[in-house]
Amino acid sequence: MTKITHIFILTAILLTSPVCATEKLKPQSFLGLVAQADTTGNVVVQRVLPQATADAVGLQIGDVIQSINQKPISSFEQIIALVKEIGVSENIEVAIVRQDKAMTLKGAMQGKARESHAEYDVLYDVVEHQGDSLRSIVYQPKNMKSGDKRPAMFYIQGYTCQSIDHAMVPNLTMQQLLDAVVLSGMVVYKMEKLGVGDSQGKKRCEEVDFSTEMAGFESGIKALKSYDFVNAEQVFIFGHSLGGVYAPFLAEKYQLAGVAVYGAVIKPWYEYMLDIFGEQSVMMGTPKATAEANVKNIQPLLSAWLNSNQSWSQLQNNPSYKAGWDSGLLPVQGEQILQRHFSFFRDLNRYDLKTAWKNSRQPVLAIHGEFDIQAISENWAHDLVAVVNEGNKVTATAKVIKNTDHGLMRYDDMQALQADMSAGSYSPGNPGQHYNSDVAQVLIDWMAAVLKK
Repeated sequence: MTKITHIFILTAILLTSPVCATEKLKPQSFLGLVAQADTTGNVVVQRVLPQATADAVGLQIGDVIQSINQKPISSFEQIIALVKEIGVSENIEVAIVRQDKAMTLKGAMQGKARESHAEYDVLYDVVEHQGDSLRSIVYQPKNMKSGDKRPAMFYIQGYTCQSIDHAMVPNLTMQQLLDAVVLSGMVVYKMEKLGVGDSQGKKRCEEVDFSTEMAGFESGIKALKSYDFVNAEQVFIFGHSLGGVYAPFLAEKYQLAGVAVYGAVIKPWYEYMLDIFGEQSVMMGTPKATAEANVKNIQPLLSAWLNSNQSWSQLQNNPSYKAGWDSGLLPVQGEQILQRHFSFFRDLNRYDLKTAWKNSRQPVLAIHGEFDIQAISENWAHDLVAVVNEGNKVTATAKVIKNTDHGLMRYDDMQALQADMSAGSYSPGNPGQHYNSDVAQVLIDWMAAVLKK
């Protein structure tokens, strides 16, 4: 049986919490540890990140956390909730047991480190959006002079609610791509989703639908175009994974120089989900007969979830969907699937991707990694390009990057990639020699060519 966690690249390992904003958003509180309850119910530290609060107060791997600020701890989720109540520079007191010895560690809550780079400037800014304040991060080439207006690229991330602040993972494959773009002479722009990272407001990424999240990116485009160092007529979007699904709808509303996507989907989300349990699971080693049985079991539930207006309770209590629930193929927690509210994907499924791409008014680049299991087939990139080029209104190009996966990682063959995934050694956050710089170069060359026309 294929696990749904194979669908997307998940790299969340940090525990952070926001603090209140004044005129500008402040850095997050940053505890910086990974912990898990063992079979006896003890919450045991599994990892301590350097230059964070946990490290500063002296927490070590193997410590059993008893309480934080005199409040008992029985789960990692409780740690998350308690840390949210502690602001930067406020006192934190952690009672632990270390090798059968009880002790209390004390210190001040530290803020999360911020991104910096020796070869370009990093600006932390804020986008005001419908009562929420969203963190934005802007990279500016160091050689910019007063009055310069540079072309810019807006990077839009995938479906998860993870932060795009990469201060703790500077070698992340996507960060290396963004580094290359700004070092080529362009401004690079990225922004957090609702309630993620430093962002503040009532709306949360885990609770909103696709349309609500996309509206935040619309405010981001307006903010990017308003900078006096950005040429508003030379703004590109680069969407990775689900970021490539937002891209055509944003391009319909705002004048852009071009749109590039990597690992994007053009078919309806319902059809993509069926492919996940069919084609993708076979690619991951599931026997074809098992995959076909999984599709048969999950299809009624997927259809009701994505193609109807039934409530979550109705979906869970309808015996027609029992086989789908019992299959265990969908990771469900409360009203969330895949760490997003069930309404997010239902809303997404109602968008007509093909028509949006057909209406494109700007050049398009569709990149596919040969080993991209998440995007399944390079035919999808070619299909996207064919739709855009219909009528020859604009020019679209497809580019397949050899030996490269969804996380911009390069492997000698698919077997080597799957072996790393199975062994737990696959890490876009710490890629070593696996990062494929060819993706960035293809993107940079394409944008340069568009600007020359």
